[in-house]
Amino acid sequence: MMTFDELVAELVRAYREAPHNEINARIILFGIKYADDLRHVNVSDIEEAVSELTERNSYAPEISNGVKLAKYVELK
Repeated sequence: MMTFDELVAELVRAYREAPHNEINARIILFGIKYADDLRHVNVSDIEEAVSELTERNSYAPEISNGVKLAKYVELK
C-alpha cells in the first residue's frame, strides 16, 4: 500500500506530465490506478497537499470518479 506522501507525489507527477487537455483524464486515471490505496486516506487531505504544488485546487470529483470506475475497468 502506498503512503500518503507517495500518493501525493504520484498525483503531482500525473498532473505535471499530462498534456493540458488531458489533465482531468489523468486525474481520473490516478483514481482508478490507486483506488485501493485511496480508500484508506482522506482525499481532501491529498487535495490540500497537491493544491500547494499545482495550479488547481479541486481534484476530489475526478479522483472519486476514478475510484468508483476502478471496479469496472482495467488499465492497459
